[in-house]
Amino acid sequence: MRENRIESLKRFQKEEKEEGENELLESLLRERVDNLRKLGVPVDERLRIKMEAFKGILPEEVVKRHTERLREVKRNQYRRRFSLEEIKEKEKERQGEKGEIFVTLLLQKFLGDNFLVLRTSPYDDRLNKVDLFVVNKERGGIDFTIDVSVDDSFSPLLHKKQKRLFDRNTIYKGTPLTYGIRFEGGKTHPHPHIEYLPAFLLNLPPEILESGINSITSLKEKTPREKKIFNFLKEQIEKQIDSIKEKSWREKKFPHPNLRKKLEEIEELVKFELSLNSE
Repeated sequence: MRENRIESLKRFQKEEKEEGENELLESLLRERVDNLRKLGVPVDERLRIKMEAFKGILPEEVVKRHTERLREVKRNQYRRRFSLEEIKEKEKERQGEKGEIFVTLLLQKFLGDNFLVLRTSPYDDRLNKVDLFVVNKERGGIDFTIDVSVDDSFSPLLHKKQKRLFDRNTIYKGTPLTYGIRFEGGKTHPHPHIEYLPAFLLNLPPEILESGINSITSLKEKTPREKKIFNFLKEQIEKQIDSIKEKSWREKKFPHPNLRKKLEEIEELVKFELSLNSE
């Protein structure tokens, strides 16, 4: 009985701690959303690109069709009863949501005001399987996309995701983005149907994500722990670029010329600008 009470107390303390961490993360999320909306960036309360902002740019019936398709995907999910394994997967999805928000805020902090780090629209998240994208204000367009993962470092699922991203960057001409953004004339503008975008997988094992959420305190201040995590993510991008180059020659699977040009630009960005920002 005494052991059960101790376990209950530990569980209660853990839940209270997680709730406090979530509240701070949610507070920083709201602050970032407010900042972006003041700049005219069409984001919702979860920092995702709003599909409604594309009405008039895309035919209204197209946006409506995409919205209905999303509803159908969700209806199919909730129509059936979930097994224990599926319930565990749902818990991972909630962890993934926290991971996406944390990585978005972290990258924005370290990349600085010359870039915009945004979560994709619900359509691109579900159908194009991409979580974030990075807008380079100087060039005006999107530099690359990101798939955020919260998996153990030796997870078979992580290996499967890495293989999928490699194929996407070589065989399948990168990642398409249906609802994108461009920066021009000091403002952001909706930009639909962008192709040949490099895709990188950024994985934060659960314990690293937890330590990162514990360390983040503001949208501006860079803590030592955050610097370590940023460098950890930067190294993942560097390794993936090297892997694409090496495996391309070995397997004779070469990126599309448009995609290759983007990868070369990102390689320079990672070597110089990101290295400066990580100090």
